[in-house]
Amino acid sequence: MHELSLVMSLWDIVNQELDEKKYKKIEKIYLSAGESLGIINEFFETSFDAVKSERPETKDTKVVLTTEKSIVRCNNCQEQWNYIDSWYLCPKCGLADSEIISGKGLNISSMDVE
Repeated sequence: MHELSLVMSLWDIVNQELDEKKYKKIEKIYLSAGESLGIINEFFETSFDAVKSERPETKDTKVVLTTEKSIVRCNNCQEQWNYIDSWYLCPKCGLADSEIISGKGLNISSMDVE
């Protein structure tokens, strides 16, 4: 369950924002996650619910998680495809020399704060 480690990394950022900007409350956090992360939303939300009560500013915070398509590019022939269709094997030239060029991380899109 890697969702917990992702939440803990997110929590580090949230704590830093709270300490620096002195928000009274974070109502919602909007996240975009690349599909290559394989996040299971229910596990992610359960993990976040477990840590959000650590601070009064986040005890009622909601998380909105949007999945972003992960696009892969072949380093040999430059073909691009959706990660879900083939993880690393190029559908054009057949080589396994590729990299994810978009949709590969977990990003905070915005936050509703008070």
